[in-house]
Amino acid sequence: MRDDGEEITKLQDLQGKTLAGIKADYALTVLKEHYPEFKILEYDSIGECAEQLKAQNVDGIVADEQNIMYYAQGEKMFQDYYILDEEVYTEDVVFAVRKEDAVLGKIIDKAVYKLRTQDVLDRVQRKWFLTSILEDALPRQFIYVWLAVLLSGIAGFFVFLFWYIHKHTRILVEVRTRELNVERMRLKTVLDAIPQYLLEVTPEGQVRLMNQRAKKRYEPKCVVQWGCSCYYPASNFADDKNS
Repeated sequence: MRDDGEEITKLQDLQGKTLAGIKADYALTVLKEHYPEFKILEYDSIGECAEQLKAQNVDGIVADEQNIMYYAQGEKMFQDYYILDEEVYTEDVVFAVRKEDAVLGKIIDKAVYKLRTQDVLDRVQRKWFLTSILEDALPRQFIYVWLAVLLSGIAGFFVFLFWYIHKHTRILVEVRTRELNVERMRLKTVLDAIPQYLLEVTPEGQVRLMNQRAKKRYEPKCVVQWGCSCYYPASNFADDKNS
């Protein structure tokens, strides 16, 4: 289908559309049987169908999915076109040989089995048809559910990782804060035990620190609690021999 913004998700949405298909393709037989109201134009090759689609003479192409994907890959059509999820029909692909060529049938079976066991068949299908045998064997809905579970698991892992790092960091911060408070209280005890006046005053007269002895001396004029600051003219301390 041409990706022109119209939402088409199933065959029933193709009512009133014009489709192109390859002559004698079994898919056209199925569509004509189940959807006789569809308008279908028949051409000799998928290339002709694609040209009609590019020229906007038809709204879509009906053909074997592998053929469409192989052609679309070569013509780089995936940017402007897409493939419906709903199949017209689903059948296994087989090799047919004449009854008198039973030996040839066994040779083909053996070759296919060898290609499967050596993972050659899967790699060939991925290269040329952009799909895999495993994807063909499983229902498409199952693959979507599996991918959703996988993505949810990855998202959950990162959420857990973020939560664990955040929690661990918070614990470290709390431990470090408690250690700093202990050190702070220990320093306060030591400074309060010093008999001299101990003050820390900025050039602007801001008292940043004061021990208990200094607090008693200057408390009538400047009440300072541990860890707080107030302003006190620096000149008041200049002539105080005890300061």
